[in-house]
This record gives sequence, structure tokens and C-alpha cells, in this order.
Amino acid sequence: MQDYLPNELMARRAGIIAQAQAIAQRGVDANRDLTAAEQTEFDGLIADAEKIHERAKAIHEGELRARERPGPAGPGQLTGCPSLLVSPDNIRRHVEALRAGETFSVTETRGMVQVNGAATSSIGGATAWGQLAAREPNHLIRFAGIPVDALTGVQAVMPTFTLPSAAVGVAESAAHTEFDGVVDLPLTALRYGRWTQVSAAASEFTSLSGIVNAHAIAIARDIDKKAVADIEAAITGSPIAYNADVAGNVRQTILAVAANTMRDVSELVLVGTVAAIAKLQDVAPANGPDAGSITTRFAGARLYPATTATAGRITVFDPQSFMAFASPVGSATAIDPKDGSASFGSWLHHTAIGQGLTGSALAVTVVDPG
Repeated sequence: MQDYLPNELMARRAGIIAQAQAIAQRGVDANRDLTAAEQTEFDGLIADAEKIHERAKAIHEGELRARERPGPAGPGQLTGCPSLLVSPDNIRRHVEALRAGETFSVTETRGMVQVNGAATSSIGGATAWGQLAAREPNHLIRFAGIPVDALTGVQAVMPTFTLPSAAVGVAESAAHTEFDGVVDLPLTALRYGRWTQVSAAASEFTSLSGIVNAHAIAIARDIDKKAVADIEAAITGSPIAYNADVAGNVRQTILAVAANTMRDVSELVLVGTVAAIAKLQDVAPANGPDAGSITTRFAGARLYPATTATAGRITVFDPQSFMAFASPVGSATAIDPKDGSASFGSWLHHTAIGQGLTGSALAVTVVDPG
């Protein structure tokens, strides 16, 4: 059943019940029992209405549990890439804590700036305060869609699979070939975060959105740097040597990863420095409709420029062959009783990117080393 909001589900349920009532009314109006066909239709509608009711109830109860018990989902449940932003509701609660001179911390279920530069002694008065709106920053894990599971401890373990070569089928009475290419890969969680100090004039602030935005972008850069390094460290063999036909080498690498992982090339991602990715922009698209896509895809694979990537090469990888573990974002406000200044910080814990399938990352040299 397709997911809808509880209110939408209940509206659908009301419509189904109305249909069932109309069937029952036909029997009442004719002063007769329902026919077998009418009774079957009536029973089916009532059963559908009950299923929708249970679905809406489950969604509602899940939302309540998320509010009452913020934190990651249980072990083994994929949660997707966590947001790096402190939610608007919790921004408001941090501001209220600052005004009340209280400490406050919270974990997200879904980053303060010094008012006078380096000086923090000025109490100051109300002042105009404009800042950037908070936005979810992009990074390699989010861009590529690498699976992220809930982090429930300081360490996590995932299996790495080495696929065997293709084999011929066996007779009905013969045993299948054993698959033993499974190795446990331990991953250790690291803490990524930022904090900023503000003066007592922070009590005049009505929003922390700009600070939250800066913290989130900084954390995203930290995670991105580690993710790019992990993907590059997972490449099989040495990068393909430089050849003047850069585009041909990259196409060959894309096809090799697709063959190794049995994935469509459109699901693969190319990561490299801006200069390395730009090497592919001189390649003219094969037909008119491709003209606007050359800066975002190459040979079907998506392009991700990263400032921390190894210079002179491009890495091609299958995002679904990798995995990471992460916690939700947490944040805290602390007041210094000596001078009334405040510190605001946000953070999360994130493991390295683990490779679940060997051969899912290959690299090619795109700059002449000579």
C-alpha cells in the first residue's frame, strides 16, 4: 500500500465506508437480504477500511514515538542519510534557553557567532540581525545515495562480499558451489561537529538559522572529506594508466564497474577534483537531447566534483555497494556564568564508508603525469 499521511488515509477510509453503506442501503430499501455478490463486495470494503485504519494508526503511533524517544532507528533498519541541520523547533528552544540563561541540549529526530568579532565582553543592546536561511548541504553520501544505517554504538560491523566467477549450472542431484567470500568489516564511529561562542547580546537573537547553516556545511565538508578518502581507498588494483583518450578510459572504467557489480551505468558515480572532472567536458554529446546533461553526467554516470579528491584521477564507484552508520544530529547550548556569554554547538557521530562488494570502485588517471 502506498504511504499517505494519516489524515489522507482516514479520508480514503471514509470513502470506502460510504461505498459499503451504499451497498447495505440497497438491501434496506428493497426490504431484502444482500445477495451473495453484494455481501462479498460489502465484506471486502469493510476489510479494506480496517486495513487503512490500522495503517493510519501505525503511522500516527510511530510519529508519537519519534517525538517522545528521539534517536536512531533500531539495528538493521536503514534510516537514510541523516540531516545535518538542527530543526526549527529546536532552534527556537535554544534561543529560549539563551534568553533564560539556561543550558539546553537535544538530539534531532529528523550550527553562536561572536557579536563583536573577537570581543565577547560587550553586553550590547538590541540590533538588526539578518542571516542566511538554513539549508541541507550536499555531500557525497547524500548525492550518491550511499545507504546509511542507524548507529547504535561506538563501533559497527558490516560484511564485505567478494563475488565468485560465473559457473555453469549443475545437475539436479549435485550440490551447489559453496560461497565463502564473506569477511566482517569493523567500522569505528567518529564525532563531527562545530561550536561557536557568542556574547550575552545573543539574547536579542530571534533565530540561529545562519549559524545552524554554517555548522551544517562545515560538518558536511568533514564527512565529505572522509567519504571521498574511503571510496578512493576501496578501489581495486591501481588506477588505469594515463592515455590521451581520457574519455575512452573513463568509459571503460564505468563499464568495468557496471560489469563487476551488475548495476546499470546510470546508477554509478564519478568523483574527482574539479580539474579532473572538467577533462570530460570537452567530449561532445552524441545527440541533441544530451547537450544539457554533459556537465552532470558522463557516459550515463553522475559526476561529483570534490576538492579533497586525489588530483589527476577520477574514481568510479557503485554507491549501493557501500554503506555507513550514523547517528542523528545533536545540539547544545551552554551559558558561561562568569560573563554571560554562550556557546552553541551541533554534532553527530558517523562511521567510515565501508565497501560491501569488492570491485565496486575503480580509478583512472586523467592527467598526464609527465
